[in-house]
Amino acid sequence: TIRSTSFIMEPVLFLTIHFREEIIMSAVTTTKKKSFTTFQMALIAVMAAITCILGPLSIPIPISPVPISLTNLAIYLTVCLLGWKFGTISYLIYLLIVVVMQLGIGLVFAVLLTFMKKHVTFVKTLYYVPCIITTVAIAQLFRSMYATEPMGLINQFFQAIGMEGMVTSWLANIHTALMAVSVPEGWRFTGMYMVIFYAALISLDPSVYEAAKVDGATDFQILLKIKLPLIKDIILLTLTMCLTGALRGFDIPFLLTSGGPGNASELLSTYMYKKAFSNNQYGYGSALAVFIIIESMLVVFILRKIFSERKECKES
Repeated sequence: TIRSTSFIMEPVLFLTIHFREEIIMSAVTTTKKKSFTTFQMALIAVMAAITCILGPLSIPIPISPVPISLTNLAIYLTVCLLGWKFGTISYLIYLLIVVVMQLGIGLVFAVLLTFMKKHVTFVKTLYYVPCIITTVAIAQLFRSMYATEPMGLINQFFQAIGMEGMVTSWLANIHTALMAVSVPEGWRFTGMYMVIFYAALISLDPSVYEAAKVDGATDFQILLKIKLPLIKDIILLTLTMCLTGALRGFDIPFLLTSGGPGNASELLSTYMYKKAFSNNQYGYGSALAVFIIIESMLVVFILRKIFSERKECKES
């Protein structure tokens, strides 16, 4: 077991988690730029110095009877293997559910709102409410819905329609635990993305798609061929926000299952917390946090690359 100096690595862990958001959002804001600014490069350099220079060092503490050191290179290899495991299995399922719910349902509701003439503000407020509810309350709400004793709302629904075979302990079943912790996260921010998409759609110039209506285009064709391409930059921004938010998903999965049963719903962020604060392996936790940064940065770069290539193809 590799132990680490808590008085050094604990603040490093918190700094790593904090600056992760700065790095990701600074990368998002450079969608139309060819290079990073000095500030963005400085943030990346700070994280590189913390993890790649301090990481391999070994600093023994004379007052400790047991040699204690900072994380070494072996820990990073272990983190990469664990990150590959959690990132390719649990994260892919988690990302798929969260992205489909937040962006898919949010976009559908936003399109429906554009056809509403009354009570638009009320509907937007109603769907935005989950975004401002505290995480603990949301976790407790879904815990009650998933419960079997007493019977939760979801199990009551399946029982009422004659599907008793679907009644299960959703959080304790290894086959349903990951899906059960993903749904609350997806539901929570659906309203936020609905408001973003709605604001983008109503900001379009009506004359652009009114001409298409005169030519006989249906509303569905106008949506696919005109409206969505015009809000491409908004879609890139929301997709980046959604993916990076899902990659750092921690609170709801940890409150509902803590990564269990077994490792069925384990995410890299919950594993990082356990190593850093439950096992006091702050160097290990810091390395995991940096891996999450790298993972999130790769997502941002891939999205930017895909959208920029499509733009270049259309211009050519």
